[in-house]
Amino acid sequence: MKEEYTLRRDVVQYCQVRGLITIPNIVEMVIRGPRDWNKVKSQGYLKGCPDLFIAKANAKYHGLFFEFKSKGKHASSEQTLITHQLNELGYLAVIADDLAQCIEIINSYLM
Repeated sequence: MKEEYTLRRDVVQYCQVRGLITIPNIVEMVIRGPRDWNKVKSQGYLKGCPDLFIAKANAKYHGLFFEFKSKGKHASSEQTLITHQLNELGYLAVIADDLAQCIEIINSYLM
């Protein structure tokens, strides 16, 4: 989990230096118990939503979503499904486990 946190932090910092607006999905970081889960679910929380949204459209996509994974970890079925659905809706949604890979995706996306 620490590796995933570090990757998320580094990608956010990379984006902020470039003036990009990032919107993190931090629901799981602030949940303290079943009561909190019920509250966020009633407000539209959807299991499997990506970790980070970069709110910048380009000529092809409405925005860029990242699901971060630690090395050797795989996306859940919910994460894979949501990523696929977002791609079908005109967003670029990717699952990534490496900072260099993320930077390459962001740079390519911004061209």
